[in-house]
Amino acid sequence: MRRQRGTGEAIAIWLGFRLASWAAAYLGWRQTGHALSAERWGARLWEMLVTPWIRWDGLLYLRIVRDGYRPDNGTTQFHPLYPMAARALCRLGVAPEVALLLVSGGAALGLALVVHHLVARTSDEPTATASLLTLFLWPLGWVLYAPYSESLFLLMAALTFLWSAERRWWAASLAASAAVLTRQQGIFLLIVLGIAYLRAEGGGLRAWLNRRALALTLPLLTMAAWITYRTYRLDHAAFDFSSPHAFIYSVLISPNAVKVVPTQRFLAPWHALRLAVEYLVSHWPATDLASDLTMAALTLLLMAATWRWMNTAYRLYSVTIAVVAFSYFTGDAAGLLAPYMGLPRHLMLALPLFLMAGRLSAGERRLLWAVSTIAYGWFVLLFEAHAWVP
Repeated sequence: MRRQRGTGEAIAIWLGFRLASWAAAYLGWRQTGHALSAERWGARLWEMLVTPWIRWDGLLYLRIVRDGYRPDNGTTQFHPLYPMAARALCRLGVAPEVALLLVSGGAALGLALVVHHLVARTSDEPTATASLLTLFLWPLGWVLYAPYSESLFLLMAALTFLWSAERRWWAASLAASAAVLTRQQGIFLLIVLGIAYLRAEGGGLRAWLNRRALALTLPLLTMAAWITYRTYRLDHAAFDFSSPHAFIYSVLISPNAVKVVPTQRFLAPWHALRLAVEYLVSHWPATDLASDLTMAALTLLLMAATWRWMNTAYRLYSVTIAVVAFSYFTGDAAGLLAPYMGLPRHLMLALPLFLMAGRLSAGERRLLWAVSTIAYGWFVLLFEAHAWVP
């Protein structure tokens, strides 16, 4: 009965925010000057439910689904699992835009079920529900339904956490490998896998020389396979070890990523943050960057508030996600490309923050949810106005 109740609550939260995100996106689309132009109801529904979502990275994923990877348009920086899942639906006759939204929405449903179960197994149902509400009501929670890879990545991360805790090493490693095929940050799940294995199996030589330990190599092998395939078959390039920047963009990301964001690079996080603040001061109000930094501050506050409940693996994973996110600097190119483009969305990958959020006091949760509700609508409006890149 308890399991059924938890499943029902997770589905209800997913469905409620599915409808809320649709409404927010459509209203934001209308508020930015758009109007329904089609006369037929089918075309009108398309404009209401699909058109408002096709923005920014969603357009790039749409190119991959329609035409495959091409080095001349920067699509090779995107890992393949999300667009290939959508492409599989297209073979069944589903339109590419709808396929992307179905994969995101389906992954968001799976994420809701797994997160609720993952939290409830170590606490109780109300805490699990509160954690799930915090995740889906987060100011960028609507991205879980958008044509982006976040919901699929977070689902695979949650499964990695769950199966690691249950000592199902092969299953956990397969989930982590799927996360690697979804986003570069998936490789950081090895932190959680490795620490969980060390605690469960011990640090002796025999513990690391068996089939269970062999499972932990799967994410690394998956990453190596994708990098090799992308470099030689998609980018038609070669590895470059001449500098840290060359290594990152020839091996870990893609040398053609600059065709999407021309000035991107990785800096020390304090250096990138200083440059971003200087840009904000000199270009005030710089709405896009001010919004990014405000959301980053809120994420760090949530990390500080939930830190005491996280285990070592969760802490190291969350800090790693945050350091990498703050190190990604996108300069000042093409007007809207602010120095910290995508920062709030990249920080949202720190799933342990949301897993622990249900343990906050009732007053802290109410305050967080109130702020999130206001910011939720604000970021949807910016997204629809093409005034901010999530």
